[in-house]
Amino acid sequence: MINNLSELNPDLYNFGNMLILPGTIISWFKKENAYWHYQGDPSPEKPHAELSSGLCSNGFFDCQRILCYPNVAEILAFQLACEIKFFMNEEKIKKIDYVVAPAYAAIPFGHEVAKALGAKFVFTEKDPSDPKGKKMLWQRMAIPTGANVLQVDELITTASTIKEVRRAVQEGNPDLVTFVPFVGTIVFRPENLKAKQEYEIISLIKKEVQNFEPGQCPYCKAGSLRVRPKKNWDKLTGKK
Repeated sequence: MINNLSELNPDLYNFGNMLILPGTIISWFKKENAYWHYQGDPSPEKPHAELSSGLCSNGFFDCQRILCYPNVAEILAFQLACEIKFFMNEEKIKKIDYVVAPAYAAIPFGHEVAKALGAKFVFTEKDPSDPKGKKMLWQRMAIPTGANVLQVDELITTASTIKEVRRAVQEGNPDLVTFVPFVGTIVFRPENLKAKQEYEIISLIKKEVQNFEPGQCPYCKAGSLRVRPKKNWDKLTGKK
């Protein structure tokens, strides 16, 4: 049994071709206090999550608490790369030339995915003029015409970040950029896994999590305080 995630050996999983089940990865999140889900009925005594989108939510994954372990980032990236290679075969894509990730949390993970796929790694930057930190910029280099580009994130809830990254990349490049027809991530947490998605999402974890507009949120109506998770993690989870 692993007592600390730093003990996980990437060679065992990567070169040993060991498949990691979603339940195991979720157990790693729980071990690092990186996964929270609202327990019980809405209550004034228990806060709930306010997402960066402004929506309320009853669940949250803090991937940075997992990706701070370089060995874990390497293991998860290799696992995702294996899944991606399967989809590449299905789509008859011979090679991924570039992997692009958004700032900031997805950068180290995207770098590891690119390494596992033998691709170059690039990333979008946050536009400092946007107070919400949602708008992305592409201003460092040009992606060659005809290159196959894979988009990677550490967590996907909706398609909003996917669209914004693609907008920034397309607008920042002189020629049309070719994105492959799927996106890779560690955690895909939509409201409904059965609903048709705008993009094909390849993920290591799939978990339904409910989101609400503040005016329609049952937790807000019950008097539960809405808090930004990363800044109030101890209040949200009851753990430090």
